[in-house]
Amino acid sequence: MHLLLILMSLASLGGSIHVGQSGVHEAVPTHFSYDATEPKGRRKSPAIDRRSEDLILDSTKRAKVQANASDIARNFALARWMIRKHLDFVTTFEFQSLTGNDALDDQIEAIIARR
Repeated sequence: MHLLLILMSLASLGGSIHVGQSGVHEAVPTHFSYDATEPKGRRKSPAIDRRSEDLILDSTKRAKVQANASDIARNFALARWMIRKHLDFVTTFEFQSLTGNDALDDQIEAIIARR
């Protein structure tokens, strides 16, 4: 939640661009303001809840949310596949055994090369 607020405030540092009857112009930068506080009619405004995050999401519920988020990240097979496929095309890898015993290193590298 805090990260979202920080990102929103950083996004508003550069001001915004407005298109109107008179053309396109850059608005005066709104330093450290939240664009999300200005109603634009695009979505329903959330209810105002000034309670602490600890009260809104107790430790049991927070653990469930964190477990769910971790589960989604672990199971995101499409992204994992895309990253692996990208790495297949942009990287190379050659196994090097470094036991210090040259004969053993050669044998280990031969076994890995056959796989």
